[in-house]
Amino acid sequence: MRIGSSHVYRPSEIVPLSGKYDVLTTSGSRTGETVYCVKDGRFPVVDPPAYGFLLTQQDPPR
Repeated sequence: MRIGSSHVYRPSEIVPLSGKYDVLTTSGSRTGETVYCVKDGRFPVVDPPAYGFLLTQQDPPR
């Protein structure tokens, strides 16, 4: 697994990236949610606090 960004994303933001990501709290704890992002679209609805969250990109299967 690799970090997608250290940027704190907000639920209403436009997505600057594409792919499948695990959602983390701003302290780095996993929330158990996975989102599928499409570049230039809005973030999918997620359950972490509305003030923001981090994303960790899942490695593709080998």
